[in-house]
Amino acid sequence: MPLHFDASHFVGPKIQSLQTENLRLQEKVKELETKNALLNLRLANNQNETRNVREDIIRFKVLNEVQWRTRTRMSAQFQETKKRLCEIKSDLKNLESNVRYAFDGAQNLFDGHLQDLMLRFEKAQLKDGDLGELIGRVTELEDALQEANDNHIKEKKRRRKLHNTLIELRGNIRVHCRLRPLQNFDNRLDHFKEEFLERGDACGSPTNLGELGSPSEQVIHPIDDESVVVTQQKPGSTAKNFEFDHVFFPEDAQDVVFNEVLPLITSLLDGYNVCIMAYGQTGSGKTHTMLGNEKEPGVVPRSANELFKLIDEKAPGSVSVHVSVVEVYNNEIYDLLSENPKSTKHEITSTEEGGLDTTSTIQMQVHCSAEIEKWTAHGLRNRAMIATKVHEHSSRSHLVVTLTVTNHETTVSSPRKSSHEHSTMASPSLLSKKARRLPQPNLPTMTCKLANSQNSATCDDRDAIVTAGDSYKTKLQLVDLAGSECVGMSGVTGPALRETSCINRSLSALSDVLCALSEKRSHIPYRNSRLTRLLQDSVGGDAKLLLMLCVSPAQRYLVESMQCLNFGQRARQVQRGPPKKRGYSVMDSPTRPLSPRDSPLGGRKLRFQ
Repeated sequence: MPLHFDASHFVGPKIQSLQTENLRLQEKVKELETKNALLNLRLANNQNETRNVREDIIRFKVLNEVQWRTRTRMSAQFQETKKRLCEIKSDLKNLESNVRYAFDGAQNLFDGHLQDLMLRFEKAQLKDGDLGELIGRVTELEDALQEANDNHIKEKKRRRKLHNTLIELRGNIRVHCRLRPLQNFDNRLDHFKEEFLERGDACGSPTNLGELGSPSEQVIHPIDDESVVVTQQKPGSTAKNFEFDHVFFPEDAQDVVFNEVLPLITSLLDGYNVCIMAYGQTGSGKTHTMLGNEKEPGVVPRSANELFKLIDEKAPGSVSVHVSVVEVYNNEIYDLLSENPKSTKHEITSTEEGGLDTTSTIQMQVHCSAEIEKWTAHGLRNRAMIATKVHEHSSRSHLVVTLTVTNHETTVSSPRKSSHEHSTMASPSLLSKKARRLPQPNLPTMTCKLANSQNSATCDDRDAIVTAGDSYKTKLQLVDLAGSECVGMSGVTGPALRETSCINRSLSALSDVLCALSEKRSHIPYRNSRLTRLLQDSVGGDAKLLLMLCVSPAQRYLVESMQCLNFGQRARQVQRGPPKKRGYSVMDSPTRPLSPRDSPLGGRKLRFQ
């Protein structure tokens, strides 16, 4: 009889034990997965910490290298400064000995004069009763005074001649360099950031103005009043020195700059053409140097004031002054004194005197420096300007302010004189046919107070009668060039991009002209730009030219600053002939319109006869 086997008695407990074991294993798997996730998280954290440590190590290495280079540079500068200090101490000792010797000599001379004076005084006391002798001595003193006055006049003429000779010996093209102070906008990274970080000078965005390794680090320093040094051109490069006729420190005020310009204004009235030109990259302080502001006037208003101070010393009516204001915008010449400057383009033509001029532009007659400032301000309101990433008020054109000075070798009669004085002069009926009243523009009544002058003159004094003789004209051109700029840094687009292209091309043309002049080539490319064509008489002619380099000393503008300094070096190498003193007649000079109301199409012309 077969046995019956009931499997349920064995399978059930087995299945239950296997299920229990399965649950236990699943829990263990979950536990292991949790531990694995924690280990992966810890591994990620460790990798991040390792990456941060490596970045810190790289950063510390870069900073250490920068500090090492800085210490090396500072050590070299310290040694150079120490050497210069020893030289200065030696010069100071020599100066002290010279001063002591000069003081002893002056003291001995003073003692000798004092004894001589006391002897004369004693003799005079003994002879004070002799009135005739006293009168004779007074007459001798008067004669001696007259002789001293005559000698003073001769020495004054001799000084003026020596002054003009000194200017010529210094060179027809004098190059000055002015370093502006660091400004807050020098510290902006902008497009400079990538290059700044690639060099590895620092990490992050700097906050302190002039901080080492920042865009505003000062890399151009004045050594003395004739040289500057560029301490860091590229990583690993050496310092480079530049020498000029004069170097202005960043803290020098406007009056210090004008003191070096002042002698040229004297040359203007002596019969020489003069041109003062400001060159540099955008934002380097050219317009501030040339025009300034109310608190710190620039070269243009100070030159006008000094010119009329010198004219005030001459006979009334012997000198007349006219002003014109033009701009070279997109390689076209526009008259900023006209009612609608952009409506008419002006061409450069040859004058009868052999020079070049824009005879179709308006030329206003002025009688004081205030009128020059007024018409200059009127022209500036019409000048093209925009805001860029580099400069908030970026000039988009080259500004040329021209003061034409006409010297009349004449006799003058004025209605202010008494009837007796007026009767002693030639009457109008006896005057030459070329004598006439000076033409006057239609200007408001103004009172011009000339600095350091006790006499005041009104701008609407229009009744002086001048007898014409030999006359000649001289020009003072005051040029505020537009700044060269990098498109990537300025961020200009659209029409402003074309303006930048025209500005850079015209400045390149000016550089080519100076290069050709310095190499004495047979062909000078003046016609490559209207700017060089307009300034041809000043740059390549016989005018006395002063080139003012305006330089930004910050690291951010190093490339543009080096171009500016090299431009000045080329200008110093130009050797032209001696300046020509004017003495030609202006009886048949070209005519110009008098005012915006009398436009080139209007009719009234200005002509000296």
